[in-house]
Amino acid sequence: MGRTLGAGMTTAIAASEGYADVWLLVLVSSGGTTRLTTAQQDVSWGGNTYSAVGGALELQAPAETSDYSAQGLQMTLSGVTQTIISDLLTNNMRGQNCTLYFGQVLLTTGVVATDPIQCFTGYLNEQWEVREDPARGTSAGTVTITTAAVSDIARYLFPRACRTNVTSHNDMLDRGGLTVGDTFFSRVPELVGKVVTWGRRTAVPKSSGGATTGGGGIDNFDKQSDSDDFF
Repeated sequence: MGRTLGAGMTTAIAASEGYADVWLLVLVSSGGTTRLTTAQQDVSWGGNTYSAVGGALELQAPAETSDYSAQGLQMTLSGVTQTIISDLLTNNMRGQNCTLYFGQVLLTTGVVATDPIQCFTGYLNEQWEVREDPARGTSAGTVTITTAAVSDIARYLFPRACRTNVTSHNDMLDRGGLTVGDTFFSRVPELVGKVVTWGRRTAVPKSSGGATTGGGGIDNFDKQSDSDDFF
């Protein structure tokens, strides 16, 4: 997609020194919002602090293609601090928002230049995979965690069904911007094996002493009015 550099980014890129490239990653989860940066120290932008991961943060360059559904983002963090690992693995992030910005950081202050470029926005699509390489001899052990995100448009390519349970039903209501909390499907187990009558009731012949009275024609049946139906 087309992107326009703001005044702050234009000045930073044009400068011969004093600035450095920086990536800003925003991950939304059930525990709140995690903000990470590739900078060597924490940086500030938009009133928020982006935490240096304490190791390497590798981001696959977002694909520039007219097929928005094919856009994705691979993320790999290695040697990260235990605090960040705990945050990423403890909270529910799958299906939550993910946004990536590219900007310039002023080396003397650690402040990000205004108007970073939004390079990717989408949804986390996979669980975090953790790979641990234990220490051997004099080499220190490392921990690497990876995940991937898909573009916004990808969510519309596949049907999102509503299953007959309370959680799925309320997820559907939430996606539609409706009030959640409906417990209708909590009654489904009570209906298993239950006989449900549908349609108009059939006339039953009258009996006398255990035998059906004959010769009476229709008069020997309980007559049902049109209103005596099951619906």
